[in-house]
Amino acid sequence: MKKLSLKALVAGTIVILVLYFAISLVVGMLIGSASELTWLIIDILVSLVSVFTGAMIAGRLAPKVGSFNGTAVAVLTWILFTALLIAFGDVETAMTRIQGWYWIFLWAAFGGFGGSIGTRWAESKMPTQGWVDRGNEFSQQGVYQKALECYDRALQIDPANSAAVALKSSTESKLKTVRKQEYEMSKERYGSFAVNKLYMVKPNVQYAFIFTRDRLVAAKIGGPSATVAQPEKLEELKSMPANATLETDKKNFEIPYDQISKLEVKKSSIGGSGARSGVIKITAKEKEAYDIAAGQVYEDCVQIIQSAVPTKLEVK
Repeated sequence: MKKLSLKALVAGTIVILVLYFAISLVVGMLIGSASELTWLIIDILVSLVSVFTGAMIAGRLAPKVGSFNGTAVAVLTWILFTALLIAFGDVETAMTRIQGWYWIFLWAAFGGFGGSIGTRWAESKMPTQGWVDRGNEFSQQGVYQKALECYDRALQIDPANSAAVALKSSTESKLKTVRKQEYEMSKERYGSFAVNKLYMVKPNVQYAFIFTRDRLVAAKIGGPSATVAQPEKLEELKSMPANATLETDKKNFEIPYDQISKLEVKKSSIGGSGARSGVIKITAKEKEAYDIAAGQVYEDCVQIIQSAVPTKLEVK
């Protein structure tokens, strides 16, 4: 869970307020009188520069959650600045800011960006031990991949650091153990078959539906619905852990069975070897429909689904 840093919030807020008023004062002395539009543009630019700088300082002070703290600093300062205007009697300007509340999103965006830059700034100055300590924190949380990245950064600075070398080796072993456990858990599968996702306009996409003991994993394996199911792709996916399958393509997805409220399978009345042999409708958060791909037996597909999700299946 992301945590706010009080030190980062206070420092970032002070920097934004001081910069805003200082720059505004200097610009006012240099320009003097100007049109209302000119002052509006100046005010926006000064605000964003101040927010970015303050958020960057916040990110520098709390690099683990720099972007988060930067966004928080920007939002907090917007609220505080409006409150200060009211406190000093400038209610009209304060009301204008409140009515233009949507500007807070721009402040938040600049704050998040400034915070992320502050994080990079802090990380560029972080010593070897800092990366080792951060890696240890990730390792204790069980986030081994992130821990390895930290140990790698430590070794880039000091390749001979014995602590980083030893910790990287032990973390790699832990990660291998976790992945092996995931693989063993994912081996219990009821079967798989190919389907074509139905679209109204776009060409269909072919997926392998893999039914494990606790979830449906869908992995993209081909293009249009005219494509016959690819057995070699199905066999390849059967041997992969579920998490690894999901990582092979950004369009891949999973649906835990406890999120499925209804699963309907209806046999198509259309004949022919290349025709649709059935339609599968899955109701989870949204309702989605799929054709059983050409070249597969409808009854076999139904049997696989019945084995995996018997209580939620409706065969029509």
